[in-house]
Amino acid sequence: MVERLDAFLFLTLPIAMREGYDIRCEAPVTEMILHNISEILLPTYFKNDERVQHFEIIATPDNTMLENMGGVGTSVTCGVDSTYSIMKYTRDNYTGMKLSHLLVGSISLDLWNVTEDDDLYSWEAKYPFAFERYNMVSEYTNLPIVKVFTNFIPFIIIKKE
Repeated sequence: MVERLDAFLFLTLPIAMREGYDIRCEAPVTEMILHNISEILLPTYFKNDERVQHFEIIATPDNTMLENMGGVGTSVTCGVDSTYSIMKYTRDNYTGMKLSHLLVGSISLDLWNVTEDDDLYSWEAKYPFAFERYNMVSEYTNLPIVKVFTNFIPFIIIKKE
């Protein structure tokens, strides 16, 4: 198996916590991530926050290393956390963790107006002000940007009725 469902597990956690739906993963999840969510994060929430619904994660843990091209990326939202990560991991002595890419996703807070009818090109054209900031960081760090479009936002936003 060359794929893991780690990202999808993270994306569905807010829904499961809010609605109490079990999460069933058909493909494996990285063992450390599954352990940390199931054994550390969720028990704390279940114990201390009555708003969190109980649910179960049904997934096969996998601890084998995935083949990759050695790239290391981080989100570039231009917020404090991403700016710190970018500055630290472009200047750090830990060469195995030195950034090789920046990520811009339509899930970024300033891009939440994306609709299911948008495609990647119209999405970028609608938000040139955001991409100017991302492009400036890319030029400053000399790191290419990976752009990811997702229609996941409608599923995680809490709609007030």
